[in-house]
Amino acid sequence: MTLSTRIREYALDLGYDRVGLAPADDFDEFIEALAGRGEDYDWWTQGPRDPLSWGRPREKAGFARSIVVLVYNYARCRFPPELCALMGRVYQSRSYLAPPTNINGARLGLMRDFLAGEGLTCEDAIWLPQRWAGVRAGLVSFGKNTCAYAPGIGSFVLLSTLLVDAELDYDEPGPVSTCPKGCTLCLDACPTGALREPFTLVPRRCLPFNAWMTNKERGFGVTDSIPREIRPLMAQRVHGCDACQEACPRNRKVLAANDARPRDALLDLLAKELTLEGLLHMPEGYYESRVRPVMYNYIRDLRFFQRNAAVAIGNTRDLRYLPDLAQELDNPDATIRAHVAWALGQFAGPCRSPEARRLLSQRQAVEEDAEVAEELRLALEE
Repeated sequence: MTLSTRIREYALDLGYDRVGLAPADDFDEFIEALAGRGEDYDWWTQGPRDPLSWGRPREKAGFARSIVVLVYNYARCRFPPELCALMGRVYQSRSYLAPPTNINGARLGLMRDFLAGEGLTCEDAIWLPQRWAGVRAGLVSFGKNTCAYAPGIGSFVLLSTLLVDAELDYDEPGPVSTCPKGCTLCLDACPTGALREPFTLVPRRCLPFNAWMTNKERGFGVTDSIPREIRPLMAQRVHGCDACQEACPRNRKVLAANDARPRDALLDLLAKELTLEGLLHMPEGYYESRVRPVMYNYIRDLRFFQRNAAVAIGNTRDLRYLPDLAQELDNPDATIRAHVAWALGQFAGPCRSPEARRLLSQRQAVEEDAEVAEELRLALEE
């Protein structure tokens, strides 16, 4: 049995759905496409991850000769609709950037250990252009929503890439895309128009970007405030968005089969106990027990969960949340207060709640932060 065959069979034994092998050659198309996106991607191309350098794997990692590409179908359990309203399915699956103490992180660790046991130098290349590597290995193609699609599975897949220092028996590249030419359902479903055209995403309009990248420490004109025009479009999403994938006909079967799949006991528990008011208040221990298990990605400053929850509550326009918003209107963090003020504006305006207006006016009389004061003024005016 050849080394390439042993790699493929071990990956399948670990539970990966597909495995492919590709040369670690330059990704010229990726480099050209990303470099040409200008300010849409300046926060990424000029950021600390230096993604363009990963488009040249042999230069980035001098030992690299081949790429092991792994495909994991994470739609293996029933995703509760209560959680789907709050977050993307990949986060519910606990498979993306999974820590080594998680079963999915352990699976990738076992794969690395196997390759090392075969005498290979190996590096977990998470910043590699993974979708392009998947195309090169014949495993996936691009959807018009920029997601990776695996034949017979759909787009609810996770790609992992490992660089190794051996020449292997490579798979034939696949087509870049197999989307029907006239279909634009994914573009039409995007709540914010972030999918400007097929295969083109405008990150700053994407809901996930605004949920976790709106942090002034990132620079490039990004602030802690979610743009006002984006907030009403977020609905109750606080971590990720599957709108374009849900609209795609190629995912119809996997979505229809959701209720027939095995239940996930942890997700069923979180569906009852992971709530918008819990996220808004973030009581002691709540993050570790209810949030971190599924939302350990991206957000390290817990006040951004509170900010996102305030927006989500505003979009419910459910008056039972008024006491929760009233409590956080005195939060010591200005970013939270500003978004709570916006949320109360949704009750004071469209719902015409006298109590919401009273709370806003009461806070306006004592507010000292200029940004929050402006949010209060706009909430009362609108």
